[in-house]
Amino acid sequence: MTIRRIQQYFMVIQALSYFVFGMYLSNLTPFMASQGYSILQRGYALSSYAVLNIVLQQTFGYIADKTRSLKWIVLFSTFVFGTTSYLVLSNTLSTYWLLLVGVAISGGLLNSLCGLQDVWFIGIGTEMKNYLSPIKSFGSAGWGIGSLLSAVILSLVGYTGMSVILMVVSVIVCGVMWCVPDIMKKQHVIESDHKIDYRALFSNQSYLTLLGSLLLMYALIVVNTGLVVDKMLALQASAVDISLKWAMGSFLEIPAYVLVPLFMKRVHPLKLLKVSAIVLGIQFILFGTVQSPALIIGVSMLQLFTTPIVMVTSKLLIIDLVPEHLQNSAQLTALSVFMGGGSLIMPILAGTLATRFGIDMTLYVCVSFAAMAYYLLSKIKMTIE
Repeated sequence: MTIRRIQQYFMVIQALSYFVFGMYLSNLTPFMASQGYSILQRGYALSSYAVLNIVLQQTFGYIADKTRSLKWIVLFSTFVFGTTSYLVLSNTLSTYWLLLVGVAISGGLLNSLCGLQDVWFIGIGTEMKNYLSPIKSFGSAGWGIGSLLSAVILSLVGYTGMSVILMVVSVIVCGVMWCVPDIMKKQHVIESDHKIDYRALFSNQSYLTLLGSLLLMYALIVVNTGLVVDKMLALQASAVDISLKWAMGSFLEIPAYVLVPLFMKRVHPLKLLKVSAIVLGIQFILFGTVQSPALIIGVSMLQLFTTPIVMVTSKLLIIDLVPEHLQNSAQLTALSVFMGGGSLIMPILAGTLATRFGIDMTLYVCVSFAAMAYYLLSKIKMTIE
């Protein structure tokens, strides 16, 4: 199969996958609110999927490096995600504890799939990393369209009808994935060397420091998807307002994913991450200050300089830091640390702080995360630049 054809398949996979991801995640918090769950209960539910995400990333990375296969892991995970998201939004899981399990599985797989698809694409061939950013722009388009259409779909068929759409599209994605080749086969290293190199992965100071900064930055992205939406609900935002908030940020990611490779020809990826940390700090100051849903939607436009930069530059920096035969483990370990860790800690922490001190004060506290991330990125400047 030609590189061009593989790109085309992944454009469809990303667009459709992120369509259901955006529709599901943008409606998860409002759905739980409609069922009468408090901010703290919603925080526990959102954190629950991080535990599974961490376990899955580690397990999938190990299996992929051992078997040199990732296609079937992604395909199966996509089907299970579609099934559990259907169960959650159709209100089949009628008690809080069942909902907690459903959100853990669906959310854990959603976060895992965002990384698994990227690692699968990169793993097909060494030249694929040059096309990652344009591929990601199709994911942003899908997320934006899914978020935007969710308000219309919700008004027409409700959460139950939406759950059916999520399931059907997920099955279609599985069909497209069936046509794409697996990751490239490489000669295995012997088991003893594998263990030594794997230990070296966690003794690599630059790698660990990078993970720490990514954890802090992604923690703010998690708050943006949770507590910021809670603030919009407190300000009497409509379903359309919330959909616009998600869609605005996602659509703006499209030109960002196109421009990031151009920027990296002139600016080192690490410097771009520093810019992203600064913008995240400014964004959360504004989130805490503004007091209308429309202004929150406007502040969300700064996502142009946050999520795309974090997701693309992190993978490219890790490629430069880690031995080739451990790339799958290194990438998925990083995702489990900063995506899984951020998703685990922040909903509970933010929910607890918001309950005690208020939403705005919690958003101001989050600014310190951006400052700490910038500091850590500065510490690794001399080692990988």
